Amino acid sequence: MTATPNNRNSSGAEPMARLVVLLGDDQGNAPSATDEVDWMIPIDLEKTAGGESLDRARFRVAYEVLGQQFVDWQIGDRWNRQVEVWIADESGDLGQRLFWGELTNEDVELAARNADADMVVTATAAPYHFGEPLQTIPVWNQGMIEDWPADLIFNPEIEGTIYSNKCDQKVPGEDHYAFIDPNSVRTAAAQTLQGCTSEEWTLKEAIQTLCAVCNPDETFVENPDVDAAGLFDDPNDPPPPLKNVRLPRGLYLPELLDRLLVPHGYHWYLDHHDKKIVLFRLGKATRTKQLHLQRPGESFELGESNAPQTDLRVDILSLANKIVGQGQWQEREVTIELFRGWPEADDALSAADLDQSAKDSLYEQHQDAWRLWVANEDGSYTGLRTYTAPIDGPTDLSSVFDVWIARRRPLLDCLTLDDHGRRRKPFVDYAVAEDEYGNPDWQPAGNNWTIRLLKDRIGIYFDGNTPPPELIAAGDQARVRITGTVQGDSRLGALVLADASPNRRDLTLFLDLSDRFFDRARVTSGDFASALAQSADADERYDSAALEQYLLTLKQRHESAVQQVEAAVAGMSLSYAIGDLIDRIDGRNIDLNRNVPGIEPAKYLQITGLRYDPRDQVTRLELAPVEVIDS
Repeated sequence: MTATPNNRNSSGAEPMARLVVLLGDDQGNAPSATDEVDWMIPIDLEKTAGGESLDRARFRVAYEVLGQQFVDWQIGDRWNRQVEVWIADESGDLGQRLFWGELTNEDVELAARNADADMVVTATAAPYHFGEPLQTIPVWNQGMIEDWPADLIFNPEIEGTIYSNKCDQKVPGEDHYAFIDPNSVRTAAAQTLQGCTSEEWTLKEAIQTLCAVCNPDETFVENPDVDAAGLFDDPNDPPPPLKNVRLPRGLYLPELLDRLLVPHGYHWYLDHHDKKIVLFRLGKATRTKQLHLQRPGESFELGESNAPQTDLRVDILSLANKIVGQGQWQEREVTIELFRGWPEADDALSAADLDQSAKDSLYEQHQDAWRLWVANEDGSYTGLRTYTAPIDGPTDLSSVFDVWIARRRPLLDCLTLDDHGRRRKPFVDYAVAEDEYGNPDWQPAGNNWTIRLLKDRIGIYFDGNTPPPELIAAGDQARVRITGTVQGDSRLGALVLADASPNRRDLTLFLDLSDRFFDRARVTSGDFASALAQSADADERYDSAALEQYLLTLKQRHESAVQQVEAAVAGMSLSYAIGDLIDRIDGRNIDLNRNVPGIEPAKYLQITGLRYDPRDQVTRLELAPVEVIDS
């Protein structure tokens, strides 16, 4: 085959193109250059970014060319015939492959009084051309690779913490990395056993491994070159980090790539000439192109007006110039001394009286005695008994939180981490005496105590056969406290104004971002200071600055006008490709920057789809204002 002809003029207008249709045999083999068929007449060819809409080509079956009629038909079993559409070069040889796929659909219209049939067949680049659906992932196991039947997760979040799970060793004999379960390499000894450590997945490495897992043989489609054009290697504009990206089993590569790439500002399409996946950035491109349309009154010249059918629409209704974001509830690790949740008269009961395993005990009549200890955060237990300082009223954490409403709420795990890097469970200690300074001599709860954490309020219940005898023996001197995390009644929040918006009315965009921005801290002083606050490691976060930066990034996206452009370029154009930016319409000096003047950076429309119309000899461009911030 000869190279693609370079006979386009400077504006990108294409000459009249002759399309050549090649049809493979019914064994599923690829067609050769001699397998041209003239009875499949191209109607249109559509190519789009991503896997949401499959690339397809439609053909009219010309029965007049075949000299046949549509009779004696039944569904056959040879639907895997490959179809290729080429643009012939100036010498008539095959130049550029415009489309590749396999037959997947037949549409037939029959008329009773007409012997002719109108049949349209469709060829598609289907998901199964990209390998197998995700079923297992390669997991490192002491130098061996196990095919683990689990969802694919890059850098998982475990109990609120992001963990790296890329093995620092590649799959033996391959150019991509394996996974390592974070629980396999938590200690130095475990790392020695595995012979590897864990590292964070980068977006580039994730793409490479995902494609290798799903499309290892590259039978029909080649996997992308992740190093092409330095797409992921710009130090001034690196890809966002991956955080807890989950890709479920059972999906084919096109949908998996969509889920991985689009939230991180990237996308992909199938290059039909090379039958290869190509990656590109959303809202950015390695090249910027123009449309061409002469000024009114000038003599029409195809070379100066390659897009004579161009519609432009500007919309400001969907803009937002006031962006509000709210993160998770404010969280504080505190230590709270607990109330006795039973009447004073029951203080006189003994451990034997309250033994729930004894038939003649008083447990059934006094189930809460010496067992139920509560924070009384909603005031429900006020008046049940007479209290003295420091436990003399409902627990009030208004000194800890920006907003505190008296209501019941559960106690969560501590922010303090244990030796394995996990959040500690709520910690209970008790006092039955005072130290030399007159303060309670707090001791950890006994190992033989059975303690149940209340789910609907802050408190505990001693669930053993008897309440702890140590507490009963101490009588009025017995004290119990608990350390854990409490959620307050205000959220981390931020507000930004899009001052460059062309719409001066208040258009508010509200975002619930409680799954990614947090205000977590341990209380270190005061009546509710955490007993664990001196521990070194804790899951403490204050994401106020990060939340504001996130909203500022969104502001840049939402203050720009929404433009819609439909352009029909003359000819079967090879000058435009998916991922190209279109910055203006030359000739009429129409700027396609969606920002108002003076606002940087400029934002242009991006080609996300191409539709070739052989009958009208035009190429229709799908242009979209695509911008995506990191996930």
